[in-house]
Amino acid sequence: MNKENKEKKRDLFRKYRISVIDDESHRFLFVFHGTKWKILVGLSLTLLVFTIFLSVLIIYTPIRRLIPGYPSAQTRHLAAQNARKVDSLEREMWVWSLQFSNVQRILSGQEPLKMDSLLQDRRLTPDFSATDAYRYEDSLLRDKIDRAERFNLSEIRSRDLGLEALVLFPPVKGVVSEAYDEVRHPYLDLAVEENSVVSSVMDGTVIFASWQDDTGYTLYIQHKDDLISVYKHNAKLIKKVGEKVTAGMPIAMSGNTGKLTTAPHLHFELWYRGSPIDPIKYMKL
Repeated sequence: MNKENKEKKRDLFRKYRISVIDDESHRFLFVFHGTKWKILVGLSLTLLVFTIFLSVLIIYTPIRRLIPGYPSAQTRHLAAQNARKVDSLEREMWVWSLQFSNVQRILSGQEPLKMDSLLQDRRLTPDFSATDAYRYEDSLLRDKIDRAERFNLSEIRSRDLGLEALVLFPPVKGVVSEAYDEVRHPYLDLAVEENSVVSSVMDGTVIFASWQDDTGYTLYIQHKDDLISVYKHNAKLIKKVGEKVTAGMPIAMSGNTGKLTTAPHLHFELWYRGSPIDPIKYMKL
C-alpha cells in the first residue's frame, strides 16, 4: 500500500510533454512541458476565468435579453405601470369602504369616522382588505334598511311618491357648461368663478368629505327619500363628515381641483335610489 501511494504521488509530479506537430513538415507548432498537477491547475484557472468573463458579459450587456424568460425593458415598464394602477384601485376601494362604513354609522346614530386621518394613516391597518370591508359594510347596511322598511309601511308609501314634489336649492350661481345626458354625461357641469360659494341643495347629512385624485375636494350629502347629492372639483370644503346641513347652507368653495378638470366649475351629481337623475328638472338656476 505504501509503495502504491508513493507511486501515485510521484505520478502527480512526473513531467509530461504535450506537442502539436505539423503532419507534413513534422515541425513542432506547440510544445507544453509540465506535470499532471500543473495541467490540472491550469485547466481549473482557465475554466474559472472563462466563467467569470461569461457572467460579466451576460449581466452587463444586452445579451442577457436573449436568455429565455428574461423580461424586456417594455415588459418591466408595463409591470411597473400595472403596479401603480393596482395601487390606485386599492386606494379607491379603501375610500369607498370608509364611505360605506360612515353611512352605516350615521344611520345607526354613531359617531362617523374621520376620513382624512384614516387616509393619511392607512399604514395602521396593513392587512385590511378593501373588497372584504366593502362587502361586509354593504351587507350590514342593506340588512338594516330591509329590516327598517319591513315594519314601516307609512315610510314606504311616502317614498313611493317619487320625485314629484322635489324642489332643490341651486348649488351655485353659474351657467351650465355641459348638460345632463343619461348615457354620455349623467351629471351636470356648472361654470362658475373660482371660490364661489357652493350650497347644499337640500337638508341632509354629510357622508363623505375628502380629497380624491381625479375629482379634487369632493363632498357627498345624504338626503331623505334615498337622495344623494355630490359636489366635485371644489377649492375648499367647509363641512365635515357627520355634520347636518340645510338647504342653501354653504358647504364648499368652488374651484378647479383634480385631474379631470380644465377650468373652474362645479361637477354636480344627483342620485335617487342608486341611479343618476337630471338635477335641472328640480331646480331653477
